[in-house]
Amino acid sequence: PGVRLVLKSPVHTSRIGLLLQLFPDAQFVYMHRDPITVFSSAARMAETTYWCQYLATPTDEQILEFILSQFVTLFDDYIACRAAVPAGNLVELSYDELVANPSAAVRKVYSALSIEGFDEREMGERIAEFLARKMDNYQTNQFEPLPSALLRRVAERWRPYAVEFGYESRLDQLLAAASTEAERAP
Repeated sequence: PGVRLVLKSPVHTSRIGLLLQLFPDAQFVYMHRDPITVFSSAARMAETTYWCQYLATPTDEQILEFILSQFVTLFDDYIACRAAVPAGNLVELSYDELVANPSAAVRKVYSALSIEGFDEREMGERIAEFLARKMDNYQTNQFEPLPSALLRRVAERWRPYAVEFGYESRLDQLLAAASTEAERAP
């Protein structure tokens, strides 16, 4: 009761077991997103921020493998520990839900975690103020389509995640479009 500690870091997805040992009543919000967008975002982050953490410069293939395998590890660990989270202490939410209707997404979190104090009007106003203040000039990152071979590699490695959270048809559409485009190429 009182102040809540909020940890927002994907690597904590692999620490649910430890977090539950330390904080048995811990509550979790698991946000999922289209895996191709996640990959593109992770690749951009690796390109723009990881360089300062290297002791030796990795190859592009090593960076790619790190992104692919880290995501698989985080997802597998999440699935392995998800059932250990007590009922009512976990809510899964898609990024699309949050973007489409932030107030409804926050309501879903409050409701699923039995957090008191969600007043529809007041929360709607607070969210609107926050968005106006913080998101005024914000633009969602735009990514180039992945080359066909890379798209296939990501789709193959991350398919279990896509199936689990309902992104499988999106992956299949992208793969079909990439195949069609490859057939048209000279």
